[in-house]
Amino acid sequence: MQKKTKEILDKIYKVIIFFAMVAAIFWINAIKLQDDTLSNYEKTTDEGVHDYYNDPITPVIAALFYQDENMKTGFNPDMIKGEHKKNIAFEDVKMAIIPKTVNSINTPVIEKLYDEISNKERFRNIVLIYNSAKNARDHVRIIKRVFPYARITRILISKKDKKGVEQEVVDKYLQEIRTFVVFLANLDRGLNSQKSERLANEAIFFAQKNNYQMNVFDIVDEYIAAAIETGGEFAYAFDTAVNNDFLNRQKENLSKYVLKNRQELMYYYARNIELSMQDKNVEIPQKTDENYRLFDRGTVYVKVFNKDYDLVFEELKLNQSDGIITTLAKMAGDVVNSSRGMAGRYHRIYLLTEMEPIHGESGSVLVNYLEPDDGIYVSYGKNAGIMLDSERPENPEILITRLRDTAKIKSSVSNSDLSFYRFKSVEMQYEN
Repeated sequence: MQKKTKEILDKIYKVIIFFAMVAAIFWINAIKLQDDTLSNYEKTTDEGVHDYYNDPITPVIAALFYQDENMKTGFNPDMIKGEHKKNIAFEDVKMAIIPKTVNSINTPVIEKLYDEISNKERFRNIVLIYNSAKNARDHVRIIKRVFPYARITRILISKKDKKGVEQEVVDKYLQEIRTFVVFLANLDRGLNSQKSERLANEAIFFAQKNNYQMNVFDIVDEYIAAAIETGGEFAYAFDTAVNNDFLNRQKENLSKYVLKNRQELMYYYARNIELSMQDKNVEIPQKTDENYRLFDRGTVYVKVFNKDYDLVFEELKLNQSDGIITTLAKMAGDVVNSSRGMAGRYHRIYLLTEMEPIHGESGSVLVNYLEPDDGIYVSYGKNAGIMLDSERPENPEILITRLRDTAKIKSSVSNSDLSFYRFKSVEMQYEN
């Protein structure tokens, strides 16, 4: 009897200990969630994104690929801002990348795109390449309405399928007359990036192989999205997205972020410069519902000059998860604690967009991938260097030389082994 009682008590003790441990874990996490230095999930580049049923609107971008015997230039997915037709002849269209997700926001514009093509060309076969059955069903409903007499061929590429699209199959369809091949993929993450969606990259492969020309369309902007949201009417036009690519959107959002938060960011940056000079701990505001965007994640670059405009300090913090306000507080301390930072008078703080990979073994090739307001980041192993758009030399031939010097990369390393990235930035200033 005593033995049985002891076993029961042992079980009770174990249950009590288990629940005590669970309670402790919950308590620790509750305290952690209240920590004001934790960052948000939001990024500084998210500012200005519409809220539609609590979900951000992803810009809807489509790409059309067509044959044009009059254009001698080969297809280059990096040169979105290059030579493209202003008014595409839709009967020349062979292939398209169209947003895979059909929802209340983008349905009108996806239908508009299909309508424009159908008005010019009576396709006999629509080939749909997709990786989600639900996405395919949504598009099939639209296609059947717009192309009622066309046969629909579906090709499912499983996300687990490492082989990808069968080249011979797609090549056969691209050679057929009055056949239209549609890849269902979102392009908001770019066409030539490691972040690009798999089926977008598959489409680019066939575009390069067949030397197609390309038009990229931004078919939902803020005005259109607002009009759809309110049920109002809106003007619609197909325009090439020359100056409205992914990084330009992020720069616009960064500008909005700085406009709203600059005063507080600069106050705490200056305050922490002062506190660091007094050997005191940095000061970070308590996170509230009103100021929580100060804790957005992002990339920060600080340059400090003395009274003669000589550079005395610079520091780059990539993809910080601490939150911008916390990152700036730490960088203020770094300025003061550096050997020459105490002499700093003019402070330039830059918030950066994400970095997009670009390619080029010479400066003259590299500049072809850059817009006038693009900065450049170069890396090789542990070596890295950054150059703002205002610092780019006029002579493209010395561009890579300057970048290599900035990153302290040995001359024995080939340019082909370097990784280059472009980015955009928004500046804030503080004078000590």
